[in-house]
Amino acid sequence: MRGPTIAAAALCWVPLLVIVAIVVVTWPLLAGEISTQWSGDDVVTRAPGWTLLLLPVTGTLVCGIFATVVAADRASHDGTPHDHRRSLAVCGAVGVVLMAIVIVVVVANLRAV
Repeated sequence: MRGPTIAAAALCWVPLLVIVAIVVVTWPLLAGEISTQWSGDDVVTRAPGWTLLLLPVTGTLVCGIFATVVAADRASHDGTPHDHRRSLAVCGAVGVVLMAIVIVVVVANLRAV
């Protein structure tokens, strides 16, 4: 594996680590019910806090695993050209979007408290 490929694959794991850190810091909020949908200033829907984490944790975990597999495949390739950059970029972008969803919802709920 080359250095940039390793760095790109490692960066794909950062969104999952940030989500875990957010969960640890805001566990009292996420252990109860959180607001999941707003209409203006009114809360329309409430749900258990753990439901916020289902898609983002699963998605960032899959992206990290996929990025690691792509980086490992790059190292074991027989010299034929393979553009792994797009795969790693998509994994990173999806992870960042899922991380941003968690951040936005947690910040909105913290501001409402």
